[in-house]
Amino acid sequence: KPDLGWASISENSAEWDTEHGKCIRFDAELSPNVLAGKVLYSYLPTEKKLAAKRKKMGANSLLFWRMYRGFWCPTGSDAGLYSEADVVIYGADENKVTWRSNVQRVAFLDTAFSQGGDRAVVQLGTIGTTIEGKTTLVMDIGYHELKSDRTKKEPLNFQIAAQFRELCVKEGVPAYNAGVDSTGGGGPFSDILAVLWNTTFHRCYFGGNPTDRPISSSDLRPCSEGFHNKVSEIWGIGVELIRTGQLKGLYPELVKEMTARLYSTRKKGNNEVIEVEPKKKMKARSSFSPDIADAAFGLV
Repeated sequence: KPDLGWASISENSAEWDTEHGKCIRFDAELSPNVLAGKVLYSYLPTEKKLAAKRKKMGANSLLFWRMYRGFWCPTGSDAGLYSEADVVIYGADENKVTWRSNVQRVAFLDTAFSQGGDRAVVQLGTIGTTIEGKTTLVMDIGYHELKSDRTKKEPLNFQIAAQFRELCVKEGVPAYNAGVDSTGGGGPFSDILAVLWNTTFHRCYFGGNPTDRPISSSDLRPCSEGFHNKVSEIWGIGVELIRTGQLKGLYPELVKEMTARLYSTRKKGNNEVIEVEPKKKMKARSSFSPDIADAAFGLV
């Protein structure tokens, strides 16, 4: 990160000072081979290779910029709800705010029992009203992965439920400020958690239909008119929160998963709605499941 902040550099910047020293950026489009129009060094990219990659990935795709330009794509990604550029431009990677009132600790568990999940991931955060009068959610930097021990006689889901309860108690999160993905196998798990802890936690269903809540403060249509299903709503409502400065603390592992999940639009009655990529399809394409991001958006 630049000493003077992300706003101090652009896609034209080649180097900048950081707290650890100097960052030097290598842009493949400025490779000696490309500038000379011939192969000077066999191990460096050529214009022919770049042209093939532009055609395959898209010259303005997030992936091409990350892999060959050494920078986030200034225009974001056409196929992703979130872009690294938006995270930086709107300061969503920052985690320092000045609170005014109503400060509370919150937590959400994306269980490994729900469909397509790999890990039981907990995202913690703090929500409250800032001195600017905005209700703001600040993610804790980093996530907690709960792991079961198969050598124990206690069933795996009981182990995870007990760990989640203990983590919340340790972090000062009351049950009514905690949530769990209750989709699929998460339903029986939620019943176990209710017995082991408290019944006041929130059961969040990623499956099913979107709600009739307003899409955002600037788009008062119900979510059912803007999103194809509930998981699309859960993922989609964070877009405006980032741009209004109400979602903070987005760290690299989380941003990686947020920006990797694609979306498409489809007709639903008279509306064109957003549908996020199914978790199984994303996992097959990218080789990882967005468990961290699911926990984060569950918290949102």
